[in-house]
Amino acid sequence: MEWHIPFNALSPRQRDVLSSITQDLRRTHWIRGCAGTGKTLVMTHLAERVAAVDPIGSICFITYTNSLVDLVRTGIAQGLEHRVSVMTHTAFLSERRAAKYVFLDEVQDIPPEDLSKIRSKCDRLFVAGDPDQSIYPDRCKERHIAAVVTGRQHELVEVHRLTPEIRELAEHVMPNASLVEAESAKEGEAFLPQVCELDSEAEEVEWVWARARECAVPGKPSVILLPTHDDIYSFATKLAELEGAPYPPRAGWRKYRHPDYGPFNDFWSGRGIGLSYLGGGFGSLPASDEEAHTYIMTYHSSKGLDFANVFLPGLNETRQLVKGSRAKDDPELEDRLLYVAITRSRRRLFISHTEAELHRCLANLEPSVLEPFDESLWDVHINQADVDDLDDDEDELWEDDDDESIS
Repeated sequence: MEWHIPFNALSPRQRDVLSSITQDLRRTHWIRGCAGTGKTLVMTHLAERVAAVDPIGSICFITYTNSLVDLVRTGIAQGLEHRVSVMTHTAFLSERRAAKYVFLDEVQDIPPEDLSKIRSKCDRLFVAGDPDQSIYPDRCKERHIAAVVTGRQHELVEVHRLTPEIRELAEHVMPNASLVEAESAKEGEAFLPQVCELDSEAEEVEWVWARARECAVPGKPSVILLPTHDDIYSFATKLAELEGAPYPPRAGWRKYRHPDYGPFNDFWSGRGIGLSYLGGGFGSLPASDEEAHTYIMTYHSSKGLDFANVFLPGLNETRQLVKGSRAKDDPELEDRLLYVAITRSRRRLFISHTEAELHRCLANLEPSVLEPFDESLWDVHINQADVDDLDDDEDELWEDDDDESIS
């Protein structure tokens, strides 16, 4: 799944941020920006530049999920794999790691005490993150990050990944997000987010699965996002019935660790069905480069990733994405969680429900924002040229494409 682009395909603003930081490596730096501005992309380029500036200094790239670890590894230039260690923040701390340079992505997902520990284990700290995408309890707020990253802040203000159509829907869900003030660097694609009402959960699973398989092509997989692991198992059992298979094994619970989806993934691959859970070290992003594939994930495990085709089933009026004390302690958490799910799409977005009304965050939207699915237009959608700024083989190169000195 292509996501990384060369330096001369970065925007002028992204290159300005890289230049500004590399000329001032003695300070801490925070790269800010809303969803789709390329924070992770800029951070990987920055790690490569530091490796060139300091050929012997140890470098560690830290992020929150195993899926993001796998993604970042594909973006590190060949020959630098031995220089840039990529791992989760929990692995960095549990293995008692230390490094001269630490690049910490998704900083808003890190507990404040862990951020302080990481800072104590490096000489130079560079972080990237967006407080609007904070979806875990007791994690870094803006004040926590600013207290540790006392150097400079750099704002990425151009949205490169999200289409204007996806962006408009996300802004309706979170009208106060920084996304609202950002500039759009991607043209409209005349493909509005789609919504479909089905008569039953079984019918919804059949509809989602059929569309996800049709959309997926090598290098551009589909993803089905669900709020919880229980939701994933419920979806999977109905899919198994549809495929005439026995129920798949439920992911085994592991204390303080991600549920074990190994047997679950083996179940589908053993039957020649192109579906796998992605997250927690299970599933493989590079696997979808060679064949059409569909992933299934929780909203949380999809953080930081993006896909050409995103499906969000079960968004009924009565659906609670956040329950219990978490919902009471943080009333806006549900909005942020759905915002994160919506902004995983860089091309097509499909929302479905089985009740008469949609989830409250999506209620009363005009068809010009969330368009009712029309079966008669499906062939037009599926055959439309799938142009994507980050995946197209002919990436636009900015006119000023001379790589500047990094010394």
